[in-house]
Amino acid sequence: MVDTNSHYFLTKFKRRSAHGTLKVLRRDDGTLLTSQTDITKEVYSFYERLYRQPEEGSDVLNDRDDMLRLLGPVISPGEQLFLDNPPSYREFSDVLYSSPKGKAPGMDGFSYEALRKIWPDVGEDFTATMHSSWETGSFPASTLEGGLSDGAFDRVQVNSSFTPEFPICRGMRQGCPLAPLLFAVSTIPFILHAQENAKKGKFVTAELPGGMRLDVAALADNTAAFLAVHEPTFREFLRLLEVFQSASGAKINFAKSKILLLGKYSRPHDWLTAGPFKVLGKYFPVPSNALCPV
Repeated sequence: MVDTNSHYFLTKFKRRSAHGTLKVLRRDDGTLLTSQTDITKEVYSFYERLYRQPEEGSDVLNDRDDMLRLLGPVISPGEQLFLDNPPSYREFSDVLYSSPKGKAPGMDGFSYEALRKIWPDVGEDFTATMHSSWETGSFPASTLEGGLSDGAFDRVQVNSSFTPEFPICRGMRQGCPLAPLLFAVSTIPFILHAQENAKKGKFVTAELPGGMRLDVAALADNTAAFLAVHEPTFREFLRLLEVFQSASGAKINFAKSKILLLGKYSRPHDWLTAGPFKVLGKYFPVPSNALCPV
């Protein structure tokens, strides 16, 4: 029964395939796309724009200089000299054997488990190759070819077909060991600017009982800003986000960004609800004691 290609299992397979099929796609202008060709073209256009390299105009360069203005020297000359030295065999080994299972760090698809098995045989040669690349500033031709042909382009599967390849000119590849660190480093200038704006009074920040004020908090890839319901503050915060996007090449997902109003308030202001963020909570235009008499 298990190995039989029966009508029952064929029906189950078709039903599962139907559930994973994209039949209709709504464009930004509200147009509904139903043909496979139109849906594939729209998906390709979306991701091609998403990963397109930002224009390097004068405004972008000025924004980048402005964002980096608050960064001072963060490491000592001795630490800089230590970082300039090529990694040792021991350091490569520590990284390899402390990495999580079931992950493939490179574009070749080899898992950490496979690399650990062959490391005693190839570790010394790999270290020597990396030292040579460290000194010359170049990688082997096969590595460059693989990075240009595989890592710099991608495509998306839509139902049973793939979109054409599009170049990856921004963002970080999911699963890259450096991705969390690079993201944290890129957000430091944004946090420093937000704190500076709070000190200069450009941001009216939230005040806790006792007079303590909160401005910005960050954990991993989540950032929270504690701001008063104040229109100039809201406009300035949006401007800072635009500068950060322009300077870093990052793309803020406003669809997943939310506003939570704390304390007593009436109906949210139009300038707040018209922004790119989703305002959490529901407004009832009647007193709460009318809903739940005490």
